[in-house]
Amino acid sequence: MNWRLAGSLEVLRDQINRAFPNRSIASDGALGDSAHQNRESDHNPSNGIVHAVDITHDPANGVDINRLTDELERSRDPRIKYIIANGLILDSREGNNPWQWVKYNGPNPHTKHFHISVLAGPAADDRRPWNLPREVPRPALGPVARHRADGQRCPHPQDAESVAGPTQRPVPRSDRGRGRRSRGARRSR
Repeated sequence: MNWRLAGSLEVLRDQINRAFPNRSIASDGALGDSAHQNRESDHNPSNGIVHAVDITHDPANGVDINRLTDELERSRDPRIKYIIANGLILDSREGNNPWQWVKYNGPNPHTKHFHISVLAGPAADDRRPWNLPREVPRPALGPVARHRADGQRCPHPQDAESVAGPTQRPVPRSDRGRGRRSRGARRSR
């Protein structure tokens, strides 16, 4: 079977690879395995094009799927169909709680990688760079506090002075609220 990855996803993967050359690719993938082939999935070629890619979670080497998926969410890139990470799904399409993270009930919670699907058509091969403002690797903060005393997650480090006490290390903004969104639920992709 001949297939290729959508051009926009090649660009995204290449941007991530350039920014984080030592990242793990253990859970990366594009073409669906036999489990994907037995159901509807953007990992299966449509007219020879695969419209989905998985990128491995490797925070030790800069690829934090919480941060990257939050950046993709904020970008509201018109090529995005949906993103799945850490038991949540964000779908850009009308009728699917557009641009809202909701619980994902599919067979794989996507904790070892994030999944991104792009819309079919010309957008799939749009090779403009993706807007990933924090693409440049940053030094690790070390251990971080997961919650404030009131149970709320800590904001991004530059905002931490207002909420974190002297013994708390802030959690990246991308960790805030994960798992707390509960508007609806979506099935497998």
